[in-house]
Amino acid sequence: MSWILVLVLTPVSVFLARWISSRSALLVLVTIAGYFPFVLEVQVSFLSGFLILFLWTVLLSVLILGLCRREPERMQRLIWRSSEYTSGMFRWIETGQLPEGSLKQVLFYHLKQTLVYCLIAVLSANFLALVLGSALLNHMNYYVARLAGKSSKPFRAFIMGWNPWSLVRVISFLWLGIAVSAPSLSLLFAIPWRFSFALVAPALAGILADFLLKLILAPVWSAKLRRLCRPPQAGRPLAESPRLPKSP
Repeated sequence: MSWILVLVLTPVSVFLARWISSRSALLVLVTIAGYFPFVLEVQVSFLSGFLILFLWTVLLSVLILGLCRREPERMQRLIWRSSEYTSGMFRWIETGQLPEGSLKQVLFYHLKQTLVYCLIAVLSANFLALVLGSALLNHMNYYVARLAGKSSKPFRAFIMGWNPWSLVRVISFLWLGIAVSAPSLSLLFAIPWRFSFALVAPALAGILADFLLKLILAPVWSAKLRRLCRPPQAGRPLAESPRLPKSP
């Protein structure tokens, strides 16, 4: 039942938020679409809860990618930090310099994001962590769709736009949010598992792998993406986004 729910509720939530044309609605509605089936499955097992959220993440990404490809101006207004994130990623492609900056800044950013994610997961039985996760996921997918639009090989750009370390991060954070929210989840629902370091360890290993892969592969990956992109029109830098009309 929960698997059918996530397949139905996720597209309904995305298109309803698109119709309402509200950034807040997009974040809240798509999170509810994933959270309700998650609550049903997490009472079966930890793995069932994780798998339903993984399906929700994949489905949400496909929907947002498709809409951003077809309606970039509308989705730019609808997705939080869409332009800022995309500009930073395009500068990375051009220069090889990570958006966060130096090694120390990258490490600080990753630690801060992980701690904030854990804190809000504990306080909200994982709901607010999924709100934050959907926001990060949406602007990542907006960037990937824009990258495909600038590439002579859009399908390859769609595939390569999701960097290996980003994939590892998404999976790790999905797992981490469930693991650390066990105390608050158990207050609300009858879950057949409890918090333990052994449960958190795979997510921490994934976050470490994300950090190391980013440092090792980022220079090579930016060069690969640079070759995929068409030459900018009229000398315009890749990182510069065209001026889009303001929302009414």
